[in-house]
Amino acid sequence: MKEDYTLNCNETDKKYKVMFPDYPDIVTVAQLRKMLGISRHLAYDLIAQKRIKAFQLGNSYKIPKVNVIDYTICCQEDLERTLENNGILNNLNMTQTSLNQSEND
Repeated sequence: MKEDYTLNCNETDKKYKVMFPDYPDIVTVAQLRKMLGISRHLAYDLIAQKRIKAFQLGNSYKIPKVNVIDYTICCQEDLERTLENNGILNNLNMTQTSLNQSEND
């Protein structure tokens, strides 16, 4: 169990260095919106649903950047799992392989 956590931490550390490098460690809702390209309403919904963990300071929310990164990673994994379950991911991979082979010919 501890090894899984360590692996997750190492992966998160690597992604933390490259994802959203221009943003501070703690971001505002306005910055979150820019990072993800989402509406104000969706940003607050994600926070209310605890899909992105945040804390309230006064009457504004502060979001640790690592929580935004975790959310994006989870969304990507969910999308890949859905595509794979529907057979779409395999078809996309085969199409990409065919395109790469055509370029090499």
